Amino acid sequence: MNVRRPLRAFALASALALTILSLPGPAAHAGPILDQRKKECIAGGHQWSDTWGCNDKYCSEWNGKYRGGETVTTKDDSYMCDGFTGNWIKVGGRPVPPPGPAGGILAPSGAYTP
Repeated sequence: MNVRRPLRAFALASALALTILSLPGPAAHAGPILDQRKKECIAGGHQWSDTWGCNDKYCSEWNGKYRGGETVTTKDDSYMCDGFTGNWIKVGGRPVPPPGPAGGILAPSGAYTP
């Protein structure tokens, strides 16, 4: 009887089982940590999002430190601080008037006769 084939299959099955059992399981404390973070966020007066987390990050440009939702208007554009990421989002710009004719606005011919 050839003993090598069953022993080889047994060794392979054992190695596979050991590999599966050694994989990490779900984090046991992930739920309570997120719940605590959510409570701290709301208690601090910030907005909470299940997708983005806490709206407590500051945006620091334009000579200041701005909280989420605050806006800054420059000469040409307006930006809002995204408190979830700490980045500025362009929310608007100054409209540019359409260019007029090169010689100015002229009345139609014959419309005005003094």
